Amino acid sequence: FMSGQRQEALVHIINKIKNARSSLFIADPYFNANQINQFLFAVERDNIKIKVLTSFQAFNKNADQETDSEPEEPLQDFRVLFEKTLSAFHRAHNNDLEIKVVKSKSSLFHDRFIAVDGRVWMLGSSLNSIGTRPTLVMRVPHGEIILTHLMSLYDLSVTLDDFLEPADEADA
Repeated sequence: FMSGQRQEALVHIINKIKNARSSLFIADPYFNANQINQFLFAVERDNIKIKVLTSFQAFNKNADQETDSEPEEPLQDFRVLFEKTLSAFHRAHNNDLEIKVVKSKSSLFHDRFIAVDGRVWMLGSSLNSIGTRPTLVMRVPHGEIILTHLMSLYDLSVTLDDFLEPADEADA
């Protein structure tokens, strides 16, 4: 995709998501509540298991700029936004959706991937900015190797609720 092809890139990704029959896995360190609205509402079947791996970088108010800095806004603001967005998603869908966050300050993953029913695509940019700059979406041959690695990282990550837990509750 070339610069300025955001709509075409969105449609391309959404069409992949629509074709899911059993599972959808997204690994994007900048995935936030906005991408639930942009992409996950495209899921058409209720039996799709959805897993998302993101990182603390998604919780920076300037996440569109893809920086490695710590979140500047209170996490409570992100909690409210995620709760509203997830509530709307669950009113429209009966899918099992789990979002996990890599808490490490060092980048444990950088590339972005979407796996639909085990088929893996690598994205040249985050979903939050795909199509705004030149980028590619490429199917990964033998993607199960990458998917296995990402799932192990997912298994070691914390749930979104635990990540966004207010500090006073976490200290109790």
